[in-house]
Amino acid sequence: MSVNTPRRSRPSTDSDRSAANGRTIRSLTVVAGPAAVGKTRLLEHLATDEQLRDRLRVPRAPTVTAGEFFKRSPSGPIDELILHYDILSPHHKGLESHTADPAMSMLDHAETIAFFTLRTTHERLVAQLDGRITARQHAPRKLRKLRPLYESDLFVADWYERWFAFVKRFREVTVRNYLIDVHRGYALADVSSYATLPSSR
Repeated sequence: MSVNTPRRSRPSTDSDRSAANGRTIRSLTVVAGPAAVGKTRLLEHLATDEQLRDRLRVPRAPTVTAGEFFKRSPSGPIDELILHYDILSPHHKGLESHTADPAMSMLDHAETIAFFTLRTTHERLVAQLDGRITARQHAPRKLRKLRPLYESDLFVADWYERWFAFVKRFREVTVRNYLIDVHRGYALADVSSYATLPSSR
């Protein structure tokens, strides 16, 4: 399915690729999900909750966005790193796929990758987005533009499907690939056990 599909696509540029040249990430953990699903909150919990970190098997490692990673000066291999990624990033940039998102070239530098994709019910996702918008006097434009799109759960479901299809490209280096149900106390579910995302209705 396709809902409000962006019209243009842009591949990674040479400057995007060269920013990480010569740098290997031995173990990359990707914490992903749509805006307002709770990625930042989970990462905050992981920083202080050893039991949760052990249960999810997430390393105690620096957390970065792709932009922060590319700005780092090359300093040799990196043992462990956590990537904070919004699966709606291509949509925000007017791109059609995660393959076209320059940020995702970061994954090419990882020897092993563990994917943790967060989700919650449609109702809770909308409520959390509303909370983020009202909590700021001047909410980011991208959040305000998402609000009407979040009215339909088809929009987010479509981007989940694109994300899971993209992740399959890295199957040879993937060591773990899980869904995390935020509304169920961060319960884990193997992505392979889900043909489609179940409806929250």
